[in-house]
Amino acid sequence: MNSKTRLTVLVFISALLALGVMAELSYIKMTSAEAGEMLAEADTRSGNDAWTRNARSVQVNERDSVRILDDAKLTRTKLITLIDLLEKTGRSMNLSVVVTSVKSDASSISTSSPETVNMTVTTSGPWASSLAFIRLLENLPHKIYIDESRITKEGQVWETSSTMRLTTLPEAQ
Repeated sequence: MNSKTRLTVLVFISALLALGVMAELSYIKMTSAEAGEMLAEADTRSGNDAWTRNARSVQVNERDSVRILDDAKLTRTKLITLIDLLEKTGRSMNLSVVVTSVKSDASSISTSSPETVNMTVTTSGPWASSLAFIRLLENLPHKIYIDESRITKEGQVWETSSTMRLTTLPEAQ
């Protein structure tokens, strides 16, 4: 499969993923609106406290679901925060961390479609910290594709290099 076909497939899959997330958010917001209507009806009924508590519980759960989905979605703004967090975490693990390359596959930045970002992170430091950092990258809460990960030893220092692809989704409107 040539690179143009792969890119087309990746863009199509990313678009489907974005549509799925948007559909789920729409469903949750619709359910939240229904919970609000239930609350209004519950407030008019003074003798039915259990029904009122149930309606309030549904509304709180729906708000939490929207917040959880929004937190899990990697946006362009959250990508900057993620890079900063990786650097700070690496330093706290006694590693020198450098994000050497962050570039987008998109020819122009569009605010309404997913974007694939290629990123290379290099570290140097002790063996245990280097391995722990690679495991951290593998377990990020975002959709990430690690294209290559290397560990080498230069003298007494272990060096890692991880090349990865992340998909950022549009900011919430």
